[in-house]
Amino acid sequence: AITFTNKAAAEMRERVDRFFVAQHEGLPLSEADEMTIIEANGKAKYGSNKAYKAMLEKIKKGDPKNNPDDLKYIEDNVDIENYFEYIALEMFVGNSDIGNLRCYRLNREGSKWRWIFYDADYGLFNSGFDSPASYLKSKGMGQQKINNTILLKLLSVPKYKDMFLRKLGDIFQTLTTEAMLGVLEPLVEQIKPEMTLHFARWGEENDPAIIAEAPTTADGAYRYWETRVNRLRNVVKKRPNLLWGFIQDAFALSNDQMLEYFGPRPEMPADAV
Repeated sequence: AITFTNKAAAEMRERVDRFFVAQHEGLPLSEADEMTIIEANGKAKYGSNKAYKAMLEKIKKGDPKNNPDDLKYIEDNVDIENYFEYIALEMFVGNSDIGNLRCYRLNREGSKWRWIFYDADYGLFNSGFDSPASYLKSKGMGQQKINNTILLKLLSVPKYKDMFLRKLGDIFQTLTTEAMLGVLEPLVEQIKPEMTLHFARWGEENDPAIIAEAPTTADGAYRYWETRVNRLRNVVKKRPNLLWGFIQDAFALSNDQMLEYFGPRPEMPADAV
């Protein structure tokens, strides 16, 4: 049996560390030390952040829209398709807490910086969060003003602005309300029978330092869980309609351009609240 001596939550999930990266890159774990991992605004999680910060500084000073050498520098150092997919998915779910960032580069010739979709606990939390505007701010992304130099510089290049919008549009038209509810509802039904037992054991361990309003009785904790599931359902219903408008405003796109990249604006479901 496992005994917990404090109120820390027990978790079973992948750790986003060098062993995680090695596994997904298909490297033997003996080579897990051969990389650099960066978090948040350039802090080194593993290895040195010197090269990463130097790259950001060089990109910031460059003009990739008009200088081919500056553009090539980004292309040589950044896995642009990976980066765009990361940003587009964060933008779609509306993660306002984008400070939990992870990117890495293998210590080998020709390796480029790649990003990990990580810790989107504020994703699909607020349907009205204007992530396009937030991520395009000149002072940085999200509440923590995370460095967005690479994004802004690439979006200044018409070819890459088009590439990003197509990537975002693909995600937008794939993760429809119907598709997301089609994943959510079976998962809710699968774990629902276990939640009564779960909160009977763990309800009193709810830590107000993590979720201040979470009840600490079994019945109260279960009812609170139900309200959060209903909140998620509502966000999933409203997000596509609202995000369509946020994207159009942030990127100054015409109706015809929106149709090309994102299709028609999704209707707001009648049962959304």
